[in-house]
Amino acid sequence: MAGEPWARIYAAPELIDCRCNSDITPHIGRSLSSLAVRTLSLLFHFLVPALLPPLSYLTSKSDVEGLGRAGRPLPSMIRTNSFSGAMNAMNPRTVKTLLRPACVLALALVALSVISVPAFAGGKTCNAFSVVIGGKTFAGKQTILVPAADANGKVAQVKGTFASFNVNLNTFKVTNYTLNGTKIFASKTPTVPSPLNSPLFLKLNNEQLVMQRSGSGEDQDLKVQAKDCDTGGTFQLEPDSDGKQTNVLATGPIHYCLLDSVSGRLFFTNGPLLGYDSPQLATNLTWSAKRSTWAVRAGGRIGMVTGEDAEQALALTGNEAACGR
Repeated sequence: MAGEPWARIYAAPELIDCRCNSDITPHIGRSLSSLAVRTLSLLFHFLVPALLPPLSYLTSKSDVEGLGRAGRPLPSMIRTNSFSGAMNAMNPRTVKTLLRPACVLALALVALSVISVPAFAGGKTCNAFSVVIGGKTFAGKQTILVPAADANGKVAQVKGTFASFNVNLNTFKVTNYTLNGTKIFASKTPTVPSPLNSPLFLKLNNEQLVMQRSGSGEDQDLKVQAKDCDTGGTFQLEPDSDGKQTNVLATGPIHYCLLDSVSGRLFFTNGPLLGYDSPQLATNLTWSAKRSTWAVRAGGRIGMVTGEDAEQALALTGNEAACGR
């Protein structure tokens, strides 16, 4: 089985692999909270030991025997691992005196991170998908292979609380992508060198969905990854070989409004909603109000991001007016 073209799908990563994470711009508040934690860690690892007496004076000769000749300095790793022992050997009042400045500084940084959270840095809500293929429903946490005979010629109906769409299992063309009740994309069409004919890899894990299938040739895998969330990075389509992808927006007021030459993001809006096509190893070839065509290299992808992350990304372009902001 390892020689089959579809054998690699067993190793398909979960969505929000590192690339999908790159779609989601970290909020300022969360970044500062992380900074506070890292700072506290550094203080304990470097500053506090520097304030303590050298550990060689706190360690008896019997402690070092078996590790080397007595009198030699302990290796740095051993000194680090002996830190807690050294702390215990000290007077509690001395320890408290040494640690108090570090704790005060760390708490100050945490407070700063809370104060600095911008008004738009709210969370997101997620749920779980179910998938219907040929009248059979797959729901709940699972990882399975759907036999090729049960996938050929079928359309998978992906249904979630916030997102829903259909996937043609012969071509992985995605249609009728809807988010929060708003139809955003009429279609997302990837290049397919030959019809997909392998078993279908299907993984459902909380809000995450992975679907992957391959053709008969080398490097002809296509993968759909999605999250049933109300905002953020919620979808991406990834080929295993060089090709193109064409995205067509739904009918109505939704339209493409700005291609950022720096990041390559292509923004779309219908007024209240703002999002963007998120390329990785991909280049926009053409775009109009309703259609975008991308050249996608092997292992690249075109993702989709909406909501606060899109608002922040648009602000970085300095041209919010192009999308009505």
